[in-house]
Amino acid sequence: MKKLSNVLLIIFSLIIALVSLVFVVIEGRLILSFDWTLHEHEFLGFLQYLARLGIAALCLATSISSVVYHNRKSFVFEGIVFLVTALVLSIFATNGFGLYFTIAAVVYLSVAVFHYFMREK
Repeated sequence: MKKLSNVLLIIFSLIIALVSLVFVVIEGRLILSFDWTLHEHEFLGFLQYLARLGIAALCLATSISSVVYHNRKSFVFEGIVFLVTALVLSIFATNGFGLYFTIAAVVYLSVAVFHYFMREK
């Protein structure tokens, strides 16, 4: 069961890392192309794009670290942070991605809890 928990954590972390990498590229491109200047309030638009880039980069860094350090650390706290962030962002997301991020966060949290319990045995 310990090997299964390690494999599940690595698989779901790689999936989240891939999605996070895609969003880092997308949000980085939007910032570098000055897309935020099209908003009525340019500074607020810049902060929104920067916050989305930061969240995507945080998810990417955490998922990569959960692949690298899966034997040394429990990632339950990071899963809770993912879930809270996804729930807060789903309120403000208008394109329907909030539901998908919430589902991904719940799956990651459940795999992290499963990995924690199997590691403690």
